[in-house]
Amino acid sequence: MSMETQIDEVRALAVKLAAVTDRIEGRLVQVSEANSAASQAMVLAARQAGQVADDLTRNALAQFQAVARQAATEGLRGAAGGYEQGLGASAQRVADAAAQLETRMHRLSATLWAMAWKAFAAISLASLVVIGVAGYVAWQAQMRMNEAQWFEEINAARATGKLARCPEGGLCVMASKRWVRVDN
Repeated sequence: MSMETQIDEVRALAVKLAAVTDRIEGRLVQVSEANSAASQAMVLAARQAGQVADDLTRNALAQFQAVARQAATEGLRGAAGGYEQGLGASAQRVADAAAQLETRMHRLSATLWAMAWKAFAAISLASLVVIGVAGYVAWQAQMRMNEAQWFEEINAARATGKLARCPEGGLCVMASKRWVRVDN
């Protein structure tokens, strides 16, 4: 294989390496944009969760007011005979409704937090994987560039007559006006 052919092959390899590097940079930009979109989606989900909590609170207050009105009405009706019994039952219904509301709000809050943390963990893991792959590809590209540079140096030494086969076999290089074996 001639020197020019080897140089052309090295140049072709360098062009391919540059194209791969450009694609990696493009993918990193896409991943960054996807991470940004996911973060915005998490913020929107948190806002929606806050709105749901506000709606639940309003509904709970409306139910509480209805129960209180009903308790007051029943209390007035039962003033003659069963005032204490009716008031106690109404108070129990109010307490039960409040406990149910608190349980529902606690479950909803726990579910929303779990979803937010899972989304955050998935995005973080995906980011780490992309960073790892990009680092590996960059390391591979650097190794290929080092190999290409090494081949260029070998070809240059060969072209200038400073690299040749040793008479007893192996590879020799011209150093300080004498041939030195380098493959030991």
